[in-house]
Amino acid sequence: QAEEPGYLTAQAWRANPRQSDPVSATDGGTRDLGQAVLSAEGGQRGTLAWRALVYVNRFEDQRFVRFSAAASQQERDTDETHAGARVLLSWRPAVAALPGLALEGGIDTERQRNTSQRYTTAARVRTAQTRDQHWTLNVDGLFVQAVLKPWPTLKLVPGWRVDRVGGRFEDRRSGVVADANDYGLIQQPKLSVVWTPDEALSAYANWGRSFQVGVGAASFKIPPRTSDLKASINAGSELGLAFRAGPAVDGRVAVWQQTATDEVYRDLNNPSGDSVNIGATRRRGLDLQARVRPAATVEAFATLGWQQAIITTPNPAAPTTLGKEVDHVPRHLANAGVDWQAAPALKLSAWVQAQGSYWLERTNALTGKFGAYSTLNLGASWSASPTLQVDAQLLNAANGARSYVWWD
Repeated sequence: QAEEPGYLTAQAWRANPRQSDPVSATDGGTRDLGQAVLSAEGGQRGTLAWRALVYVNRFEDQRFVRFSAAASQQERDTDETHAGARVLLSWRPAVAALPGLALEGGIDTERQRNTSQRYTTAARVRTAQTRDQHWTLNVDGLFVQAVLKPWPTLKLVPGWRVDRVGGRFEDRRSGVVADANDYGLIQQPKLSVVWTPDEALSAYANWGRSFQVGVGAASFKIPPRTSDLKASINAGSELGLAFRAGPAVDGRVAVWQQTATDEVYRDLNNPSGDSVNIGATRRRGLDLQARVRPAATVEAFATLGWQQAIITTPNPAAPTTLGKEVDHVPRHLANAGVDWQAAPALKLSAWVQAQGSYWLERTNALTGKFGAYSTLNLGASWSASPTLQVDAQLLNAANGARSYVWWD
């Protein structure tokens, strides 16, 4: 159960970020989550092993929210059931020419039954219904991969996955019924290579494809649209180096790139729950990670991720977004900290989390950049006995400001 008020204006946030606007006095919500999982496995001692999994997830949410004085309060109700199953098989035959050979494969399926309803309300009293959507979304996948070691220092992992998406959508207010877009068989090959010339050094390369489809109503061929949308195909590659300099230092450095066709994201506050096609995009990044142990009781770590997301082919309806940055993607993410074993039973920790700023919309011209923050966190862990551990944390100890900003 939560108080979930709408947004503050920028001026009100600067004056007091802890306040709530009076128009949000009756805002709030209740969310229920549930998950059940049953798994079984066998055959690990032989050449053939298997694992099976079935699950169901439940998500129910009722939220009353008024975003500003100029808007009515809304009641937003979400009811979702996701059920699925997965079977994995692994075969490790004894092949003299290929020691360590493993062949793996499996199938999985997910079945979603979702409802999204909305009402305009006044102090939590319904005045009109604005959305009544019901849909099913089914994703079925088949995948195989091999683990090959042609030399003791080289490992190859080729793989292939195929998915099919289906489902049906019903808008009970308008009477519209629609099938899911026919995305066809979505092919997703991959290849990983790891070269380990020395136990303290590994070089690796990854390449592969995945996919993205719209969320909610955006997955369906809803009139007046008569043609099927294509899935967004993401192609990613990565080159990295992992190293260890004795027992005191280890780290990793990697560069990566991902391109996407017809990338989509949710159109916030869209009355019909549709998504926006922002066009083709390219993301590039650099990841750095290091861990140092200057003494037996002290360990320090730091990670830095730098990234840039650019629109390379814009949606024809938004030509000015060519070459602009994808909104809400910060340029950098960083974490750094130190753990000190002050006594055999007491460990003290301090760590910093930081994020860069980002644009709020795709033209990068209508607003400034927001979202940057850095927070200092402190922690202590006391092992009171072999069976009891007590932890305490003080998050954002320096009282740093952070915000999530939406441009209305």
